[in-house]
Amino acid sequence: MKIKTAEATKLQLDWGVAEVMRLEPELAHHECYRYGVVVLARPSLKSVKGLKEGFSHTDPAVWGDLIERRNLDVNHRDPLRIDDSVLVSWGDPNDFAYGYWFARGKTLPEAVARCVIGMKLGDEFEVPDELGVQS
Repeated sequence: MKIKTAEATKLQLDWGVAEVMRLEPELAHHECYRYGVVVLARPSLKSVKGLKEGFSHTDPAVWGDLIERRNLDVNHRDPLRIDDSVLVSWGDPNDFAYGYWFARGKTLPEAVARCVIGMKLGDEFEVPDELGVQS
């Protein structure tokens, strides 16, 4: 099912960021909670080929790496809003050749996730039907 990038939350953002990072996301059902997103384990000395591991866009290693690698600009208080939303942007708004993307979120990881998903997948992206409605 397609969802709007600007409205994506929780596991939808996990799924989208894993897609952008080409980590082959899958849904996992757990006894403790309904669903989780798992990805192929990243190469390391401890990982076994084909092993799956949990994935979250809220992991500081994930969103910190995305900020650094994608050269994202972070404004912890969006100057155009009176709430405490975070604004994350990429590119120059005056440079039409390379483009510009921005996203807002209640938290820094949420804004970063929406920004990179939007940059790569657009205003809408596909998630499994099970992730279509979240509270």
